[in-house]
Amino acid sequence: MAATSIYALIAIFTYDSVKRFSNRERTSELRNYAQSEVDPQIMTILISISKLIYSRDKYPEIKKIGSVLEKLTKKSIVAKIKNKEYLGFDIFRNSDETTKNIRKLLESSFIRPLIDDDLVLVLIKLTNRLEKLYRSLAEPESLVKTNKPKANEYKIFGSKEISSYNINYPNRKLLVKKIPHKDGIGVVEQFADFSPQIDEDTLLSFYNIKEAETDTIASNILEVLNLVRKWVKSR
Repeated sequence: MAATSIYALIAIFTYDSVKRFSNRERTSELRNYAQSEVDPQIMTILISISKLIYSRDKYPEIKKIGSVLEKLTKKSIVAKIKNKEYLGFDIFRNSDETTKNIRKLLESSFIRPLIDDDLVLVLIKLTNRLEKLYRSLAEPESLVKTNKPKANEYKIFGSKEISSYNINYPNRKLLVKKIPHKDGIGVVEQFADFSPQIDEDTLLSFYNIKEAETDTIASNILEVLNLVRKWVKSR
């Protein structure tokens, strides 16, 4: 009888252990899934930030972008942006689509419970700081237009001009680099969303950040990067 009781207890204990392990494994898988839904938006942010810091011929490779930006300090960001020449396309973009996507995920009744509260706060701060960064860049007192001729090697298209499937992105524009001696043929270099009031001349002109504003802009960039680092470390 005693032996039977012991075997019964072992069976119950084994069942409970397996059940707890199974629940933990399921929860872990669901959390990973929820975070993987956010990760593409984080990568979009890193790519846009890299375009603010590095010149067009020195953009870090996508697979290395995280490790490259990880090493940046405020001092190194200031050094990189103070003499950088910006194409309007890189600096007047807005973050509406990215922040909307993150907020939509946080409002999801399925996704939200799977993300820890401290990480939810990180994402909320991240959307706010990203909007703050691009607002500060677009302020008239932040920029000075250079005397460099307009970038005629590029052509800008609205997303609907490329494909009717892009109807859901009315403010999206594509930067297409023309191929010399081949009329009507080009390579899409990047795309971004803009205010409807932004014209093509503005996006193809060149700008510098005013020296007096570099410290503020660098601080705004670093705030975004630090929040991205917190998210990445949680993965």
